[in-house]
Parts: sequence; C-alpha cells; structure tokens
Amino acid sequence: MIIFRSAAQRKWLRSVLAVCFLLSLSFNTSAHEGPPFPIIVDKSVGPCIVSVWTDPDVGESTFFVIINPQPGSTVPTDLKVELGVQPTSGRLAEVVYPGQREDLRNQVQYKAVVFLDAQEMWRVRVVLASALGSGEASTTVEATPPGYGRWDLLIYLLPFVAVAFLWLRAVTRRRATRRLNATDG
Repeated sequence: MIIFRSAAQRKWLRSVLAVCFLLSLSFNTSAHEGPPFPIIVDKSVGPCIVSVWTDPDVGESTFFVIINPQPGSTVPTDLKVELGVQPTSGRLAEVVYPGQREDLRNQVQYKAVVFLDAQEMWRVRVVLASALGSGEASTTVEATPPGYGRWDLLIYLLPFVAVAFLWLRAVTRRRATRRLNATDG
C-alpha cells in the first residue's frame, strides 16, 4: 500500500485521478478512423468474384475493388470497372467514377477515388463490363467525417506519452528518495 506523506503528494494524486477520470469518459461519435474495411465480400458479379474495401470519409474517398476469377477461369483482360455513388436520400443524381487498374503482384485490383459531399448514407454500385460478360453489385455505406489529418498520430499517442511520463517521474523520484536516505543514514 502506498502512503502519501505530504499534502503535495496527495494533491498530485488527486489531480492525476481527476485527469484519468476525464479521459475515461466516452464521447459519442460515428466517425471511422483507420484502414479500409470491406463493404462487399466475395460476391459473384458477371465473370468475376468481387470484393470492395473503402474508408468512406466526407470529401475524397478511396474505394478498392478486388477482382478474382470465377473458379476454372481467368480475369478478362478487357475488364472495365466503374463505381457509382448516390446519396440514399436521392438528393443528388448518381455519379459514376472509373476504376483505375493498379499493378499489384498476385492480385487484380481497381482503385476509384470518389467524392462524398456530406455525412450520410450512400448507395455504392460496382459495375463490371467485359466481352465475357457484365454485372453489377450494390450496397450502402455511411460517409464519415475525416479525422484530424496529421494530428491523429499525436492525439492517439498522447495517453501512452502521459503514462511514460508518469512512470519516468516515479522512477526518478524513487531514485532521488533513495539517494537522500542513503546520505542521511
């Protein structure tokens, strides 16, 4: 059990506990921060099997369309991928964006950068077209406000830095107390 001898130590402990309490309060938010997540997984669309991953922020959002061939076939060389987005409220007409094929090692992937102008639910439609066939798949996704940009890392690291600071402070005080006791004794 730790016994705090001075009023300053007790005051310091109360301050630390108050800060910890304030940091532990949860705040209601619907924002998504982090890597892309799947919105369509292994869906058969025309001559291919499609998965779509995204991080749908308000503003520019990136969608990755991952293409796999149907069993026993190959991905068509003339494949074209388009991505259509429209608010589910219908307040805007659908806007179609072309997918750009990316050069990846063992994977066929198309990337489309779309613009989502408001935080709301959006209908996402993926259209595949080739000489071997065509098809489409659709789903909905919620556009979320973007993060703080470059400040995200600092904000996320702050609790770890605070714990490290408190630990170092405790270690240095303990050493100073030991030195003081050694010189007194």
